[in-house]
Amino acid sequence: MVEEDYLSDYNEAKLQIYRLHRIYDKCNNASQTGDFSKWQNALDNLWRELANDARFTKTKRYQTQIMIIDMKIWKARREKNRTMWYYYLSNKEILLRGLQEDVGKGAKRTQGFERMM
Repeated sequence: MVEEDYLSDYNEAKLQIYRLHRIYDKCNNASQTGDFSKWQNALDNLWRELANDARFTKTKRYQTQIMIIDMKIWKARREKNRTMWYYYLSNKEILLRGLQEDVGKGAKRTQGFERMM
């Protein structure tokens, strides 16, 4: 009898992608209603979901950039500067979406003719 390796259809990667989707929904709702505190909390949740994956990227770029953006968010919030608070929250979300793509948990990309099929 030959043993075969099987991959479960129900695994952590699918669950994590689902959790990421739900958190992005919270980000969208909070940003649209102007609830920056909830948006900030949701972005922190996203970072916790993706932080371990960030360790496996080629550079330490994500950890460093998140730390820098978090300090700017903290400063804008402390100074009650909603324009800058919004700006840095947006930047953090864009950075986290880039990280999600870089670690292979984003959209599937195809090239040329394959995309049209």
